[in-house]
Amino acid sequence: MKKIIIRRSNVFLLIVLVYFISQMLGTYIITSSFINYKIDELMPKLLNISNNIYNEPNQISKNTDFILKAYTLEGEEINIFKEETLDSYPINEEALNTKLISYIPKVISDKKLSVLDKIDMQSSESIIMGVPIELNKEVKGVLFLLKPASDFKSVIDGFKVIFTILLLLGTTVVGIFLNMFLNEIKKLEEIRKNYVANVTHELKTPISSIIALTETLADNLVQDPNKKIKYYEIILNESRCLQRMITEMLELSKIQSGKLSFTKQRISGKDLMRKIHDKYSVLFDELGIIFEISENAMNLPDIYSNEERILQVINILLDNARKFVSEQGLIKIEVELHNKYVLMQVIDNGSGINQSSINHIFDRFNKSDSIINKEGNGLGLSIAKEIIEGLNEKINVYSLEGENTKFSFSIQRV
Repeated sequence: MKKIIIRRSNVFLLIVLVYFISQMLGTYIITSSFINYKIDELMPKLLNISNNIYNEPNQISKNTDFILKAYTLEGEEINIFKEETLDSYPINEEALNTKLISYIPKVISDKKLSVLDKIDMQSSESIIMGVPIELNKEVKGVLFLLKPASDFKSVIDGFKVIFTILLLLGTTVVGIFLNMFLNEIKKLEEIRKNYVANVTHELKTPISSIIALTETLADNLVQDPNKKIKYYEIILNESRCLQRMITEMLELSKIQSGKLSFTKQRISGKDLMRKIHDKYSVLFDELGIIFEISENAMNLPDIYSNEERILQVINILLDNARKFVSEQGLIKIEVELHNKYVLMQVIDNGSGINQSSINHIFDRFNKSDSIINKEGNGLGLSIAKEIIEGLNEKINVYSLEGENTKFSFSIQRV
């Protein structure tokens, strides 16, 4: 339990860490993508202006969307505009010239420049782009284009907000599902512990009996031949109990691991019910139990299922009913006919199941208060449920304590 809690806290810390890393990475990607988009948009304009500086001197109009600056290779500013207008950008002219002149060598060497940088400590970041100014294929100077980031900061901020909201929602959803997953793991761990405890308990009782009786016989402490026979019978019955329990656990394991076949085909309903009648009418008669199959059931229409599995479920339900009816008690099979399915019902007038136990009747190793001292290990009904679900059908139970119990399950009609 403590390990699960520790793992859970570590996982949630990891989610928070992933959230912040994703936020920073996403912000960087969004910013870079948008800036690259702006560079791709502005670079053709910059190249076009650079080509026209010497072809059409002093014929370039100032653009209110960006700042243009031209310099000689020595860093002297070149006037490229046809009119004098004041710049609308609140950038210190001296700091701007110093920053741009420092980039001239890089523009000359790389033939192109595009960076995100600050002009001074007070200004915000700007896109700075630069290209050489050539005349007759000889570099005469450098042309810079400056686009303050404040112009599109609101767009980037909008992207960041949307990304953060989506990331936060995604992280929250992952956290919720992770919490559900960890809770499920905790439940499975509890089921596993209970399963091991139940298996140990169920195996311990017959093994203890076998050991005690065998030691008594081995020490020759029983002289009466009839008593010896009785001891041998008990040992044999306990051994069969162990064998049955192991067989049922293996059967349940096969079902849950998908190794059991659930192939469906057309089955004769009448032939199926005849097999059940022939087997159990004799057996229940020997036990002094009244066994009835209704006319509807004996005339069951053809069904689409797996005959071996359906017989297995009916055997489990009839064997379960047998444990709760007294001599001259009644076990009955009824059938309800519906358009697309039939509802098979196994009814007994035994002791019934109390309501506090009925919700757990299909749990492994479940034994309600009504089952105390009854034979069996509580695996049969869980096997029946697994089989029915494997056939994509449904099984239910209805019971009145002290009166009767009715198990019903659906079977697809042809």
